[in-house]
Amino acid sequence: MKNIQSFFSQMTRKSRPVYQQMELALPGSRLTRDEADFLVQIRRLREQLARS
Repeated sequence: MKNIQSFFSQMTRKSRPVYQQMELALPGSRLTRDEADFLVQIRRLREQLARS
């Protein structure tokens, strides 16, 4: 579990500006679909970690 959290905090630290763009759901943002999917997965993982 700790590994996931450390991996996770590294990922979110690097991608935070992009992550915030995602939150705004900007049309015409430069994210590819893969990147967007990845960020959605990160968000889901974050929510799971917050619950646990």
